[in-house]
Amino acid sequence: MRRKERPKLLFIDDDPVALDMIKSSFEKSEFDILTAKNPLFGLRLLLQYEVSVLISDYILPIINGLELIALTKRIWPDTTCILTSAFEDIRMVRENIDFNLVYRVVAKSWSLKRFTKLVREAVELHEDKTQNAAIASDSGSDMMRKINRQAERAVYSIAHAVDGRGVFTLHHSQNVAAYCAKIGRSLGLDDESLLDLCISALIHDVGKLSIPEEVLLKPGKLSMQEFEAVKKHPSTGASMVKPIHFPTRVADVVLQHHENYDGSGYPRGLGAGEIEDLAKIVRVADAFDGMSMDRSYHQAYSSQVILNWFHNGRGHEFDPDVVDVVVSEVESGRFTADQIVGFPECYLIGYDALQ
Repeated sequence: MRRKERPKLLFIDDDPVALDMIKSSFEKSEFDILTAKNPLFGLRLLLQYEVSVLISDYILPIINGLELIALTKRIWPDTTCILTSAFEDIRMVRENIDFNLVYRVVAKSWSLKRFTKLVREAVELHEDKTQNAAIASDSGSDMMRKINRQAERAVYSIAHAVDGRGVFTLHHSQNVAAYCAKIGRSLGLDDESLLDLCISALIHDVGKLSIPEEVLLKPGKLSMQEFEAVKKHPSTGASMVKPIHFPTRVADVVLQHHENYDGSGYPRGLGAGEIEDLAKIVRVADAFDGMSMDRSYHQAYSSQVILNWFHNGRGHEFDPDVVDVVVSEVESGRFTADQIVGFPECYLIGYDALQ
């Protein structure tokens, strides 16, 4: 007979003292206790484990507790969520919370006895839920729209934070989105495809939250084990994006943006006919920005070196049609890093902002 798994509780707080207190309070309980000091670490755990109860501080770095809960609900709809907050802002938090998303909002000043009782009630609630009881499955419902809006904002915030982990990648995703917009226009993409392309480019590296910082920022050559860890980020990113109602192709682009035209890429080794067309554009734009800007492991390459790289990779790593556009733009001087750094994110509002 299969042994029943112990309920998992995930506590997220950027205050290490608060996390230590929680750990000691629940260490002899019937629960498995997971803790995270920020939302990125918390999301890593949520992608690995089904959590019965999430207890998160409202004020967190990168995204707030409510945005984190929205992401959690897209990954594990039945997870019971509790928000904690400092006493002085508890009233404001309660006034702005949708209690269809959040089970309770409690002040950090609560007694440990009351808090423990509340957590046990939340675990029981999770156990009582049927598969579809927590959230209506109708994607057109007001509730689902609220969750999706919060979750989308959270994904953009996380992607921006991932770029910000290194001084050399600060504007990387924005740059890739801007290059993609130029390439997409030259290839004659329609308005809807252009917007899908730019959204995909902005969040293409969101899965890098799973890569340890010492690997992501390593100045030298990666070991084989480290590179295997890096190669997982497209799959991690797609698993984050799929539950959220982004345009249909976005998750595919996030998953495939390191696939090569000749089938030598990762994570699945797809060939030209299997790769989403928008992913082929992101693949080239991603490589162009990576070569055009200083990185921890190399200085920016000259335009001629980059052109040679694309000529050699045409039909191998890169789609020939996309390469031809980039080569033409670079040779004409319309496609340089200086023109593109810090490209504004306003194009997310709608296609009109792309003009």
